[in-house]
Amino acid sequence: MRHIYDFSGIEFTPETEEALANWLSESQKENRYGGHRYALEDFGISKQEIDARMRFVRERYAIPYEG
Repeated sequence: MRHIYDFSGIEFTPETEEALANWLSESQKENRYGGHRYALEDFGISKQEIDARMRFVRERYAIPYEG
């Protein structure tokens, strides 16, 4: 985060560092299983809908379907 703050021209204060460390500690406690899991259905979208919307990219760059 320090690099992001530096790049953005934002001061990275000791208070900021402490707040980030506290947030990280709490978020790790809440997320015992190590990460987020998302599904298209969580957003009301299906695989077929994504495929239809992004087909032009596959066609333009000749991206094959996997598995």
